[in-house]
Amino acid sequence: MTSSPSVQGTVFWLIVSAILIVGSSIAIDMTMLAAAIVTAAVYLIVGFFSWKEKRWSFIAAILLALFTIAGNVVFSGFITTDAFEILSSSGFIMIPQLLLIFYSFRAYTDVKTG
Repeated sequence: MTSSPSVQGTVFWLIVSAILIVGSSIAIDMTMLAAAIVTAAVYLIVGFFSWKEKRWSFIAAILLALFTIAGNVVFSGFITTDAFEILSSSGFIMIPQLLLIFYSFRAYTDVKTG
């Protein structure tokens, strides 16, 4: 087990993101379920290598989170005029992605210096 809270936080948010992506795909649109499962598998693979403290995995986690945020903004219509749409499933997925970026960056700097 690793002792760094930032590494543990990165792995935690990767797992939470994988679960939320598949769950929201089931709840909203079953046609995108295959893409959601593949994306979740990539999150879990990156999470495994993050647990092993490979430096490149933290950069990969940041890129995955940015890709997911961009996909939500472009394809899900996150930017709307209705204020309640922000708390939809797209907005619900964006919060863990932001936390994933922060934890991954901190874990990258911790592993780099340590």
